[in-house]
Amino acid sequence: MGVYEVCSVSGLHPAFALNDEHHEILAAHDDPASEVNYKPPETYATDPGTYVEQIAAMSVGGIHVHSMTPEEAYHARRGTDWDYETVYRELAAAGLDSAPGTAAEILVDEVRDVICPGKIRTDDWVAAMEGAVAAGLDVTSTMMYGHVETVAHRAEHLKVIRDLQDRTGGITEFVPLSFIHQNTPLYRQGVVDGGASRDEDELLVAVARLFLDNVDHVQASWVKSGDAHGLKLLNCGADDFMGTILSEEITKRAGGEYGEYRSFDDYVEMITAIGRVPVERSTDYRTRRRIDPDDGPHGPRLGPRADGTPMLPERSSGAGPTESESAGADD
Repeated sequence: MGVYEVCSVSGLHPAFALNDEHHEILAAHDDPASEVNYKPPETYATDPGTYVEQIAAMSVGGIHVHSMTPEEAYHARRGTDWDYETVYRELAAAGLDSAPGTAAEILVDEVRDVICPGKIRTDDWVAAMEGAVAAGLDVTSTMMYGHVETVAHRAEHLKVIRDLQDRTGGITEFVPLSFIHQNTPLYRQGVVDGGASRDEDELLVAVARLFLDNVDHVQASWVKSGDAHGLKLLNCGADDFMGTILSEEITKRAGGEYGEYRSFDDYVEMITAIGRVPVERSTDYRTRRRIDPDDGPHGPRLGPRADGTPMLPERSSGAGPTESESAGADD
């Protein structure tokens, strides 16, 4: 199918370690469970293995492996004196190509204390991203907004990203993620009563495009807001219409209403309809191909083993394929 990328985000399993040496270090603590959130693999019916093994298993056939969030990198160095660059270099050697700047939520600790008190702090998120870039990896950046934060918090978050990019130059894109609230604990517990409005989505993209003058790309997420509004965001400052996601779970489980699959033909039709030019791009944006709308049907040409064959043999009114991979763009 010409898939470009596997985007993987793992759970923080207590028996998960970076490598065999990490297992030994964690097991040597007096009380590993309480001190470093570690239980030996034999405690469980299934051994989760190591992060290095996970990356190596995905790095096949020329696929781009986009994995290891700052939260995962924090888990992969717990109980050690390793820095983030050391962790990411080991993962890069195993086949990691780029790291997602997710787990960012809002990069202001007073907001994180409310919505994700168990997650890493802002300083650790930044340090992890710096370590990934120092290890030679591209990274992305995100913001999940529309819950308890103020507009001042959003501005502070954008400043953290702009400053990080000034120092590293490794951020390929900014991905604003409008909070989907319906099935979340924050909504069920009455902490929030809804998400961002469509006007706020448009304003956030426009402000991000102006303020992040050192980040080349801003993504519009049709998974969050649907085709029509996603296309409108392309006229508010976004230049990337997300990817041909083959399986998406996070937004769907949170209560998202929109589909999780688009074919190349769908992309060409929608983007052309608003007077924009459809361009196929690789995950890192370094390889691009302008698509002629009249030369269809369309399929990927830049991905591993891609030959232009349409991802679906014909238009389908049902669900798309179920493979948990994304093609053509970042998740």
